[in-house]
Amino acid sequence: MRESVAPEVLAMVGKLLVAPTLPKQQLAALSVLVSGPKSAREVVRTATRDLGHHIAESGAYVLMHRLEGKGFVEASMEEKPRPKPGGRRRRVYRLTAEGRSALEQATIEYRMSAKGLAYHA
Repeated sequence: MRESVAPEVLAMVGKLLVAPTLPKQQLAALSVLVSGPKSAREVVRTATRDLGHHIAESGAYVLMHRLEGKGFVEASMEEKPRPKPGGRRRRVYRLTAEGRSALEQATIEYRMSAKGLAYHA
């Protein structure tokens, strides 16, 4: 015999399961930029290596462009080229105040969601 879940419990869980304001890839990218400016490739490599969140390198520039469009990061060209033969200046991304605020809010939402799932499991 299956027990049914009370409607008020379903409503509460439904609120907790609402997707946070930032997708996981964007959250990972912003988290990486807290430590300082990085190129798009460095962002995805660091997210994969340090956070265990795989972001395809082919999508790195699209991801950073989206974050830039939201005002969460700003891009600029490095002042000096890389010190290897034929080295070029790279486009680097920095976390903005708005990006830091969005990261903090999304982190809170993910934590609340995780606590809610653990509590209601």
